[in-house]
Amino acid sequence: MPSFKTHSKSKSKSKSIKSRKRKLRSLLKHPSRRRDNMLRIACVDGNCLDFGPYAPFVKHYFDQFRNLSLAVVNEMSPIGTPSANGFLVRIPFSKGVFTAYTALKCAQSQTSDSLLYEFYVGRYYINQWISVFPCFLETYDAYRFTSAAAYRELQSHGHGRSNGSLDKLIKRLNTESFLKSGSHFWTMACGLGTMGCIMMQYFQSFYSLHAKAIELLDTDLPFCLFQMYFVLDVLKDEYTHYDLHFQNVFLYRPYSGNRYVQLVYHYKDGTDIGFPTEYLVKLIDYGRNYIPASAPIVHTVSRIADCEGFSYVPDKPNPSFDLLIAFHLREYLMRHGFVHQIIYDGKSRPQSTYSSKNKVVSNVSDMAMALKNNLSPFFPQMDNKYRGWTRMGTLHIYEDRRPMYFT
Repeated sequence: MPSFKTHSKSKSKSKSIKSRKRKLRSLLKHPSRRRDNMLRIACVDGNCLDFGPYAPFVKHYFDQFRNLSLAVVNEMSPIGTPSANGFLVRIPFSKGVFTAYTALKCAQSQTSDSLLYEFYVGRYYINQWISVFPCFLETYDAYRFTSAAAYRELQSHGHGRSNGSLDKLIKRLNTESFLKSGSHFWTMACGLGTMGCIMMQYFQSFYSLHAKAIELLDTDLPFCLFQMYFVLDVLKDEYTHYDLHFQNVFLYRPYSGNRYVQLVYHYKDGTDIGFPTEYLVKLIDYGRNYIPASAPIVHTVSRIADCEGFSYVPDKPNPSFDLLIAFHLREYLMRHGFVHQIIYDGKSRPQSTYSSKNKVVSNVSDMAMALKNNLSPFFPQMDNKYRGWTRMGTLHIYEDRRPMYFT
């Protein structure tokens, strides 16, 4: 039976922790058995789980996704349709009997958003939150095409190549070395143009919110919005996505069939809220994000002649800007009593305007509170949907930014 709750914490987790420690001690005595057991659990139905203890284990098993000989090039396929900014190719990595997926993002033109800025945001900011919040994709590495012909080949034949290997098309950039030299990294970024690409996490069962929103109107949609705005609220003083539309929010379905994950969000005041879901929300496309390092980067690239791709890099956070999706859904949110008004005009409004009486939302914190306070009417619909489904585990997420854990 699905579990719903919005109450104070009381029961100790000590028994569960002791049980997990016993299992870990047993598996550590037999490394090969541990590896096989973990992979059988982590990689099923074409998906490798990206939460709990599984994500770092899967990444290690696939050699950090740096061993391009593991890429199955004849099964590569385009992701979506090319945009003004670039195109994406889904690349399966196979080792033994297990398969995991990555995405290679490539620039479309010299004026496309800088992929090395997106790489920097993902690798050196977003990745630090991968073990804390389940709503981000991990960024792996930055690459350079070996030639203009290699770029054209991948652009034209992202649907797969019958022979050859990926390492003949792209070579990994030693970004750590460039970053140690300071501005040289950004000089390289300015000159890379269409010759650069970045590799990131991807999944077999991965759907845009745009494709799923109507289907989920009566059940999961407000809970998906809650997953998103909870994290944006926690990080509001240091992070703004700045390009958060329906095509940049994806739903990751970790299990096939009638199986779900119980999510429990723990607040600093001791309250928590839990609900079942078949989907984990993922925010994608970090090329226009604000992070604490953005302002210094903007200053650095402004001094580099003929530097393109940084026109939309922000130099300050805006806790109101990421209300775009909520604003587009305002009639739905008003009809179901979440809000009375959403103020959205691009201006930054850091001060809260929300109360349980006026329900006026002007920033991501207001939206997070509006969702938290008004989810209860949707619990019966969620109960009907998930009744009879199998719970695969519980994922605990914390407002105080401690690492999440899966039980």
